[in-house]
Amino acid sequence: MENITKEEFIDTVKKTVDLSARGTADIGSKEMTGNNGTVSMFVTATRGGNVIASVSMEAFYGRFCDTQDISVITEAAKAVIQALEQADDQSRALCGFIYHDYAAVRENLRLMLVNTAMNRAWLAEMPNMPFEDLSIIFYLECRKDCTGRATIKVNNSIFSQWRVTMEQMYQDALGNMQEKFPSELKSVFSVLAEMGEISGVGNFTRAASQDQELCLYCLSNTEQYMGAAALLYPGVLESCAEKMGGDFYLLPSSIHEVLLCPALGCEAGFLKEMIRDINATALEPDEILADHAYFYSAKERKLTAV
Repeated sequence: MENITKEEFIDTVKKTVDLSARGTADIGSKEMTGNNGTVSMFVTATRGGNVIASVSMEAFYGRFCDTQDISVITEAAKAVIQALEQADDQSRALCGFIYHDYAAVRENLRLMLVNTAMNRAWLAEMPNMPFEDLSIIFYLECRKDCTGRATIKVNNSIFSQWRVTMEQMYQDALGNMQEKFPSELKSVFSVLAEMGEISGVGNFTRAASQDQELCLYCLSNTEQYMGAAALLYPGVLESCAEKMGGDFYLLPSSIHEVLLCPALGCEAGFLKEMIRDINATALEPDEILADHAYFYSAKERKLTAV
């Protein structure tokens, strides 16, 4: 099969979706810059000036390049069509209100942690708060369904029209995260077992319970989405210290979760190598959070980069 460029792939998807939409929405495409400077192409559906559906084409095109299976184009088009069909009144109203009515969208406000150094240009365009050498940014969750999540980052223009303080926005977003995405601390072995990644997990967990040096926990939220932000929840790090038996190291394994291990018996240099290996081999570029560990002092109740 003759190679199809990404532009040709997206153009074919748009034409397929447009035939199905039958004029009920304007179908287009848009390049968007995301976390850590990643650039992705989306096929969008616009109605009444509002984007009501937006689906990334990156994974679809990647799979098409790997398989040369023409049916992937159909799958991509179906994903956009499904997102368009499921765009409900709430998501449309949300998109219409975001530029002026904070009260209308406050309950949809969320936050996430990102790498500061890798996102300086991006951060200049949006309100943000420092957390150690990371940054807290804000987004609106417009819709969640079988096609994924539709979110909108809060930029400076949106923030300026809300006329609220950064602290109020932070507290509202944090409260929403705690309510909608409660924190969850699990043994890494249990997490891997749930994912089907390892067998004989019982032996691992029994060993971990008997040997502190083998203890490794995953801190995230119940959605496993932007779960690294769970470390911002009041009292969470203190509770983790109790579970760890005191001081611990925190490994920023991705924007969706962090790993914890007791400080006793761990070396920061080894942990740094582990994090860099995870970043290089197990994560997409837009999921990377940091390339070094953090140390939590139970006595001082303080987290610091190491």
